[in-house]
Amino acid sequence: MLPHPAVRRARTLGSLTFFCAIVAAGCSSDSTAPPDPVVNPLRATDLIVYTAFDVTTGRGATFAITSDGAARLPLSTASDEVGPEISPDGTRIAAVRLVDTLPQVFVMNTDGSGDRLAAAVPGGAYWPSWTPDGHSILFTNYDELKTWMMSADGSGPHQIFTGKEDEQTPALSPDGQRIVFTSARMFSNTFAVFELYVMNVDGSNLQRLTTSPEMTWGYNVYPRWSPDGSRIAFIRSINDGVAHVYVMNADGSQMRQLTSGDLNDLGVAWSPDGTRLAIAREAMSGLGEIYVTDAADGTHLVNITNSSDLDERYPSWGRRVTR
Repeated sequence: MLPHPAVRRARTLGSLTFFCAIVAAGCSSDSTAPPDPVVNPLRATDLIVYTAFDVTTGRGATFAITSDGAARLPLSTASDEVGPEISPDGTRIAAVRLVDTLPQVFVMNTDGSGDRLAAAVPGGAYWPSWTPDGHSILFTNYDELKTWMMSADGSGPHQIFTGKEDEQTPALSPDGQRIVFTSARMFSNTFAVFELYVMNVDGSNLQRLTTSPEMTWGYNVYPRWSPDGSRIAFIRSINDGVAHVYVMNADGSQMRQLTSGDLNDLGVAWSPDGTRLAIAREAMSGLGEIYVTDAADGTHLVNITNSSDLDERYPSWGRRVTR
């Protein structure tokens, strides 16, 4: 089974995984008119893609849904796919599938057509992030836990800087100049927290963004830049606490909790205009569902998937561009 894009501990410390639990397709119906027999999500201006896991097998596929939840469609025919990411121009999706025994990045059109393996990267590749021009893809090398980059056509995969510490789930800033990532580099016998860091694309000017209490464990993971690059949204859980969405300034200041409650948040993505967030949240059933909320204060939280048979996680929100 494909390892989903959760953070992993450094080799000597084992691995940390989050619960994964696809793929029954459905389109929500309008109470006054029957839905189209085939709903094309590209009709929407804003499109949210995410991973839907089969609750029996744990295998995932990529789904797309309009930001108002009016139309939903499975995009991939793969039986084992996770972590979709929409390209900045809204025409392509990068996602991860298993090839032999390693995860690798695949690229497809936003309607699910034309899927292809980007490259068979030595050591495997997961958690893709597009460069602003859409010409390249940033990712974590699965075996090395280091940040790599390759052209969108799969050519030239390479580690972009050297260092002994791990770098996981990297995300490139909208201006293409900085990388935010999570790392286990601070782990000790009494401290096991994945913290967020930011650095320039050449590895310089490393800064730690989150600071957790000593003698504790937990994670700060899945960071996402706001469209203007001024803020970062992420998922945080400390000492077995409920995982919630937090937002902070790009320099780590003014961190604040955006969501609350007794159920875990499982992923987050900004809307193209930066005013809303898509959040994968655990429902009472224990399965993830996709919600939309106001980015300013977490109000007006709306469940747009309302699924009972899918575990939905890892949203990416893009703006559809018609060619």
